Amino acid sequence: MKKFLVPVMMLALLYPATIALADPVQEFNVQLKDVKPDGRYTIVFTANSFDTSGEPPPLLTSNTVSFASGVKIKPAFLNKTYQCDVGKLRDALLSAPENGYFFKRLDNLPATYKRVKAQLTPQNRKVVETCIRSQIGTGSVVVDARTVGIGDPLPAKLYLYLSKSQAKGSFASFGIFAVLDESKPSVQGLGGLSTLKLVFATDLSNQPSPDGLFGYKMVLPTGEGLRISVAELKVTAPGITKTTVKKTCLTKRKGTCVKFKTTSTKQFWLDQPTCPASGQVTFRSDYGYETGLATEKTIQVPCPRFQP
Repeated sequence: MKKFLVPVMMLALLYPATIALADPVQEFNVQLKDVKPDGRYTIVFTANSFDTSGEPPPLLTSNTVSFASGVKIKPAFLNKTYQCDVGKLRDALLSAPENGYFFKRLDNLPATYKRVKAQLTPQNRKVVETCIRSQIGTGSVVVDARTVGIGDPLPAKLYLYLSKSQAKGSFASFGIFAVLDESKPSVQGLGGLSTLKLVFATDLSNQPSPDGLFGYKMVLPTGEGLRISVAELKVTAPGITKTTVKKTCLTKRKGTCVKFKTTSTKQFWLDQPTCPASGQVTFRSDYGYETGLATEKTIQVPCPRFQP
């Protein structure tokens, strides 16, 4: 998931970039880890981009990721209960300011909500509660923005939430809240830009490939108007687990239950990937550039070993 952070978007108009002889390279990797017998697993995505010329690569005009077949969001999570509006989340938190680095408020959103709940409107409380329930992961990114006049790499924090679809043909999206890491000197030197907080959406559509290898396709932001490169990107998504508690009456006295049995069931948000005969599941990332160049990268991952 690249180019989530575009902290200097407006500056692109002030620093037009010329494209030298370019040979862009995009690298990405996917891991499926922390596999549990009940079907839970964590997706770890890492990526970087660069150009062999030493300059930032040409402007990226399209970027999609195809997920391994079988990786699907369960219907129970495709409703308003799990649709975080990251723009409204940003507004809600800004309406109840606190001292300190802003990203720390998102590092532990439940604790932040507990502190500021009394300052929020009922509508903003609902927004934050929904986003707490919908968070699927966190990440970090370091961006090379030399072409827009910023010499030092810019680090930022990423926060990912399940959100409603934003584009025609999609059924859901991942809402991304990107916050510059204000604790780093390179960010502190930006002055007013250091507090910039950006939100994005990466739409999901169901586009099974004819060979059966892929299912979902995700459309990523491209940093329109900027030639930047990602020195480091890592996103860890443990996802969402829904816990349902059920009480059953065991003993009644005079029509009133006096003894209960409580049971809880857990449901993970994703289905398991389909394991082909090769024993490897495949992810693919496709890139398009302003130069007309189109490339793709595929990664194969051993099938997770879920036990019944």
